[in-house]
Amino acid sequence: MTFDWAVRGWTGPGRAVTVGSGRQALGLLARWCRGNGIGTVLAPAFCCPTMVTPFWLEGMSVRFTAVDERLVMAAEPLRAA
Repeated sequence: MTFDWAVRGWTGPGRAVTVGSGRQALGLLARWCRGNGIGTVLAPAFCCPTMVTPFWLEGMSVRFTAVDERLVMAAEPLRAA
């Protein structure tokens, strides 16, 4: 399935696209990012692989950042990114 119809004309808040799953939503986001020149995303080091798969499928690079004891992405690696 392709999301070109949804990505075309996307201008930001105020518009909604219904999708069947979170992974489809991430796929739509990944397609938008790639189309707007974003080639790298940050993800927590402790996450489900299906969370980053849509970005890999779009040919993007995924940089994993450390998480703290609450499994929240640690502030220092985010600042460094």
